[in-house]
Amino acid sequence: MTQLLESSTAVHNGVYLSNGMYEELTGQNESRRILTEEQGAKIETLEANLRNKLEELLLVASNFRGLKQEHEGTRRLNQKLSQ
Repeated sequence: MTQLLESSTAVHNGVYLSNGMYEELTGQNESRRILTEEQGAKIETLEANLRNKLEELLLVASNFRGLKQEHEGTRRLNQKLSQ
């Protein structure tokens, strides 16, 4: 029986799999494909969130610089008025 399986495998240039094993491998492959798609979607969501947070950070930094300049101007004006 083993020789028959080996010779039939050699003729087809492939690997012999029982129907059960083939179904199991197909199921695993499908599960991995689904998981990969889900993880890809999560990565896209995280990247979008990260871009939004970066935009928020840049806006806050810009506002901070503006407030700092305004503060410096007010401080100089107070120094001039107190002299």
